[in-house]
Amino acid sequence: MVRSSIALPEGPLLKDNIGRAQWAEEAGYDDLWLADGTGPDGLTLAAVLACHTKRIRIGMAVTPAFTRPPALLAATISVLDQVLPNRCLWVIDRDRVLEFHGDSNIDACDQD
Repeated sequence: MVRSSIALPEGPLLKDNIGRAQWAEEAGYDDLWLADGTGPDGLTLAAVLACHTKRIRIGMAVTPAFTRPPALLAATISVLDQVLPNRCLWVIDRDRVLEFHGDSNIDACDQD
């Protein structure tokens, strides 16, 4: 199965980001990718967009692990995984090695 993805150009206003995410979902995209560190907090934005979309998977590309203590990052991922069940994608950068988490169709670190 081929999936279609789009990178969301994040802006400072949540209403604009919500509108772009809803447009992407209505346009038939399967995955929406956010960057962490280029606009509003990407992890918080993912939670907000989860509340305003129904189907599209929301991914974080790339979350730098060195900017968040491991316990905080784990707690955030846990909450987002509950808000976005089977719709949450992660790319975590640790010393330039990428790890994938979630329902990404990539054989990686998911131990479920």
